[in-house]
Amino acid sequence: MRLVRPLAALALAATAAAPLAAQDREPPLPRVPTAGLAVTAGFSSFDLSGTGTASIFALRAATEFGTRFVVGELGISTMSPREQFDRRVTYVVPEAQLQLQVPFTVVRPYLGVGIGSWISSEAGDSRRTRVAVSGAAGVRVLPRFTAVSFVVEGRLRGVGDGFSGTTADLNAGLAWLF
Repeated sequence: MRLVRPLAALALAATAAAPLAAQDREPPLPRVPTAGLAVTAGFSSFDLSGTGTASIFALRAATEFGTRFVVGELGISTMSPREQFDRRVTYVVPEAQLQLQVPFTVVRPYLGVGIGSWISSEAGDSRRTRVAVSGAAGVRVLPRFTAVSFVVEGRLRGVGDGFSGTTADLNAGLAWLF
């Protein structure tokens, strides 16, 4: 009988303390979206049929593949540089990239490699469509409690056989997460 009272008091104290401990817990963080659609703009330093700098615009869709460390991206970029003899040619670059990211909570740096097509608008261009290989380094900033994130990226491209043309892009933009 001597043990019954202390055990009953201990059980009553543990039962009363459980709701208090539950109240002290912070609510869980919202789920970080694993896919997004980004619109970016920036500058491209090019060495194509002439050298210079031009504006570049991109639309990209990205999603995580089974793990938060691997991201697949499909995108399309466009630029209209002024080349040799003051020609303005528009290039469209559809491409796919595989990226490895470090999935910190808010800031997510990444490195990527990809392949795509380099399509020229110039009618007489015998190399109108060429292969483009790319490498990227960037960061995604995913603020908590919002469906909008920020993207900043540098991307290098080799165009054609033996990288007869190259571009170095710096882009920034917004992504809508879902």
